[in-house]
Amino acid sequence: GKTKLGDVAPAAGAASPNKTVEGVMGGCAISALLATLGAWVQRWPYWYITGPIHGIYLGVLGLLGDLTASMIKRDADIKDFGDLIPEHGGIMDRVDSYIFAAPYSFVMCKYLIPLMTKWKLAGLNGASAGLVGLMSVPLVWFFSLRQILNMRERQHSRRARMEEDSL
Repeated sequence: GKTKLGDVAPAAGAASPNKTVEGVMGGCAISALLATLGAWVQRWPYWYITGPIHGIYLGVLGLLGDLTASMIKRDADIKDFGDLIPEHGGIMDRVDSYIFAAPYSFVMCKYLIPLMTKWKLAGLNGASAGLVGLMSVPLVWFFSLRQILNMRERQHSRRARMEEDSL
């Protein structure tokens, strides 16, 4: 990819400067595709909605876990978490994406999917669909927050230019 993640999210760029927006989008797309396939195979209620949402969450949470581990390494001024696997940065670099994705997946598979299934079988399609709708709230929140942060950045840039012009 050509667009560095740091151009869009400076904190992410500081943690891991080689990540790209295209890489994140591709990872989330593949994750959504595979999660949709898994949801269909496992016969999740509303698999065509729950699968992609679940996959996107896993992609984003995996990225957050990776960025978190990268920040820890940068703060500690170390290159790798170990040398058990040469040229791979240690075991932690192999499993850092599970930091946030595993707890979410546990709650999703242990509680939310069975609850949606139970409600759907009981004829409470509205309640089950409502829970699916609630799953999408963080996605809407994330994209809304991104827009707000972009607006603030543009305002800050405009203000900085105005201050420069007044000098």
